[in-house]
Amino acid sequence: SSDGDARWPGAASARLPWDWRGQTILRLECRLVAAPPASLRVSVWLDDRATGHDRDHAIRSFTVGPGWQTLAIPLADLATRNRQRPLALREIVAVAVYASRRTPGPIVMQIDDLRLGGG
Repeated sequence: SSDGDARWPGAASARLPWDWRGQTILRLECRLVAAPPASLRVSVWLDDRATGHDRDHAIRSFTVGPGWQTLAIPLADLATRNRQRPLALREIVAVAVYASRRTPGPIVMQIDDLRLGGG
């Protein structure tokens, strides 16, 4: 939850398994519990490292409302933002889920059941 004016409130972790080879999809459940307006744009940010000097990220965005939604991201569909290369699944170094909002104020967003599948 965020009761301040953070531009992109959310959650992040760099403590997940790094090697995602053999996985084909990332899924998570998400919902807004309290937020004006009734829905917000929510983005999933995946940070990778293809080599020691080639670190980049991919982002997938969704519109999330008050009911639980499954956000599903086929990993093969992702291209990194800066280099436009496939996501380097052998080394995913961080995952973040954040809301984009235009006005400050309190929001409560719940994230649950983050999981990899496939392979």
